[in-house]
Amino acid sequence: MDYKSMIAGYKEDKGYSAGDEWVMREISRTHGHLLMCFKPSTGANTDTLDEVYALQRFADIQCEHAPWLLDVSTDAVKPGTHDEEIVGGYVVFLLMTKLPGTRIIYNHYWQLSLAERDEIRREFKKALLAVWDCGIYPQDSAPRNVIWDSQNRKCFIVDFEAIEHEGNSKRPEWTDKQFEYWKLAENRFLGFI
Repeated sequence: MDYKSMIAGYKEDKGYSAGDEWVMREISRTHGHLLMCFKPSTGANTDTLDEVYALQRFADIQCEHAPWLLDVSTDAVKPGTHDEEIVGGYVVFLLMTKLPGTRIIYNHYWQLSLAERDEIRREFKKALLAVWDCGIYPQDSAPRNVIWDSQNRKCFIVDFEAIEHEGNSKRPEWTDKQFEYWKLAENRFLGFI
């Protein structure tokens, strides 16, 4: 069954008329989303550009609490690259510094002692403030984007696909609510591990 037949069948099943304005908008919107899934992109998306911008900024300033961009390469996707490839699409390869430690995982974090969680929060605050001092304001506030280096007792912030920066936003003010936003506050424990 082709795409148009499927849509016609759906409209009949739901009792919509061909002239129904909502239906036509939804069909158009869905068609646009389908094209994004199968049509190759010709350039980097905003998330990728934000990530490159942030990593380069950290390298330029030599931020101690975030990875640095070492190199970037772009190309068109070639056949045989990946089982979900869109041949001819745009691909970006980022080379960045490797950070010590491991991502904070919910189950592991809540099994740590209160003293160690308090230490992680203190070090997280230092890391986030250092990232903010670079003019980068992460929006994806999740513990998976925090690396804890238990050997050196230091936190790092990673994953900068969703950011605001000094060019389009003002620097946030620190409050302990940041611990809640990043799901590191004691009141964020859901009671199960």
